[in-house]
Amino acid sequence: MPTSPVSRREGESDDPTPPIGAPKLERWESRTEWPLATIALIFLAAYSIRVLAEPQGHAETALQIVIWTTYAVFVVDYFARLYLATNRRRWFLRHLADLAIVLLPLLRPPATFKARRARRCVAESHRRSHPWARHCIHRK
Repeated sequence: MPTSPVSRREGESDDPTPPIGAPKLERWESRTEWPLATIALIFLAAYSIRVLAEPQGHAETALQIVIWTTYAVFVVDYFARLYLATNRRRWFLRHLADLAIVLLPLLRPPATFKARRARRCVAESHRRSHPWARHCIHRK
């Protein structure tokens, strides 16, 4: 028999399974939502500048520091939310997309280096008018 909205306390549901989160997790998420959104915008700006402008020297170093620092904030947030979850196993299984987002940047550097090397080789072959770009791209 369904319960009436009056007899049920605010925030309770008909779902008999225990909640994934906890008051601490909900508090964490509510307190970090806007700061994380701001950090995400900073990350996107720094990453876009790095990819589109391809800065060199100190500018490249500064952008790398910003990118990896903001990335570290998201890693800390992921593990903080996992730690604060009441049912960690269930939270982990329901947040696999978050885990992928945290792990993907670790897999990007090898692909980035390969793409940059290929782009430089192609640019060099066009500049010199030599047809050796395919050898440069496949070189290890």
